[in-house]
Amino acid sequence: KEDLAKGLAKAVAYSMVAFTAAVFLIFISIALALLLGGRLGNVAGFSIVAAVYLITAAILWFSREKLIAKFEARFGAMFSKKQ
Repeated sequence: KEDLAKGLAKAVAYSMVAFTAAVFLIFISIALALLLGGRLGNVAGFSIVAAVYLITAAILWFSREKLIAKFEARFGAMFSKKQ
């Protein structure tokens, strides 16, 4: 029961951090798009921000096998620890 409680507490804490980071990323992206839009035109500002996300997604997609292997190793080590 203690291991389950620790795991659940970690999951809740990480979820809260991930949610807060996602909200921050949304707002900073909108702010950057509006800033660029004011200088280059609204469509250009939002297009540049969208292009950055597209490039990031492509990089993650093409390196997904390495990422999966890295996460599997990390989680495997985490769950195989005896406390």
